[in-house]
Amino acid sequence: RLRSEPLCLFSMLSEGSNTREHEESLSALRTSCMCDMCRFPIELQRLICHKISPSMLATLQSISRCWRLRYHVFWPGSGLVAWGGNHDGQLGDGHPCYASSTSSPLFLAAVEHVACGAYHTLALSADGTVSAWGRNDHGQLGNGLTTSEHSPVRVCLELPAPERVVHLSGGMAHSLAVTSAGHLFAWGRNALGQLGDQTTEERLSPVEILLDPAATEHDPVIDARAGNDHSVALTLAGCVWVWGDHSGGQLGIGPIDYRPRPHPTPIRISPLPARAIDVKGDLSLMIKAEQGDLFFWGLQRRYGQRFCRVRPTKCHPPRKPARKCVICGNTSLILHNDGALGIIGDGKPQPDESFLEDNGPFHDISGAWGVSFAQRARDKAWFAWGINEHRQLGPGNEKLSMTARPVPLRLPPAGPGFEVTVHGGTMHCIALWRRVVAQSK
Repeated sequence: RLRSEPLCLFSMLSEGSNTREHEESLSALRTSCMCDMCRFPIELQRLICHKISPSMLATLQSISRCWRLRYHVFWPGSGLVAWGGNHDGQLGDGHPCYASSTSSPLFLAAVEHVACGAYHTLALSADGTVSAWGRNDHGQLGNGLTTSEHSPVRVCLELPAPERVVHLSGGMAHSLAVTSAGHLFAWGRNALGQLGDQTTEERLSPVEILLDPAATEHDPVIDARAGNDHSVALTLAGCVWVWGDHSGGQLGIGPIDYRPRPHPTPIRISPLPARAIDVKGDLSLMIKAEQGDLFFWGLQRRYGQRFCRVRPTKCHPPRKPARKCVICGNTSLILHNDGALGIIGDGKPQPDESFLEDNGPFHDISGAWGVSFAQRARDKAWFAWGINEHRQLGPGNEKLSMTARPVPLRLPPAGPGFEVTVHGGTMHCIALWRRVVAQSK
């Protein structure tokens, strides 16, 4: 008999799995899943854990809406779970909701990459299709319209084969995409030149951005990040390019007067080769290629005051080379080569040293605005800490208002051959399950 309680329906098995693998998955599910599924008859669990056809999925959707159930379905190869604020449909569950939600399901097959903008979300499928949902008042969904969408819609980006999109990034109201050929595309709000197309015209569909027309083929773009009203790109040679608003030092090109001044033409700022970048809000950060030193610039707001770095400024030398760094608002997380976790900035709250020591080494890090995420290496468990105004700390942690004590993200476990990554926007977060592809030697 069905209950009117949250139900988590999902499959973490690949196609062609045998019965024994199904049973082992069910056993692991019953011991580690935080939902009510373990209370259901084994016959129903077996049905759930087998491959779900599109027709079966439609049936489950109808049943869940009728009984007000909450569920997740993971297609073989990938899956998404979203939680947090859903005021503009950024969770993608198809239901307009002006209050925060948790654990909303997304039905997209074979998702390889996901990116959270401030109030919208972007997803890349295995076939190269780019989807988007959420706020669309400036065309940041890239579908040629300005109507917000509560379900995924296709971005109008057609590429000649075999070129395909490999990376996405969402800002306050604009979006960026990098292709396998090193080309860069942008769409959305452009009042301050944040698209980099040498105009300030709003774009409702993607347009190609040329950083340096003479060097594009020889130095392709490998990463691009969108902030509030500025953008940063990294090329294969380690060059860092910036464009957009510089009213708070966001571009790192020198003096400011706090007045919006559009810079729609990309500018190269990094004399040193960089190997990683990150952008959140009005802050930017890069990791130097050789020593792993950190440089940051932009506008930071703390305690009612504004602090600016108008040029790339070197942080205090980390005790170990940095492998990855993410901005989480007024703090940033550093993942060192040995898996140690470091924190820079004085934003609140921050975890105590005992957590970092007892749970290290760490495998991955991520951040939303005001929320930090870290993945423990030994069991791939994710932890979160920070603000929780819109339930950004995930299912089961709704009663917390803010915490400096990291709490576990109550997510379904990743089966063998799968990995889980977490991504955050201003008010919402998304976890992505995807199959790990073995690298050829």
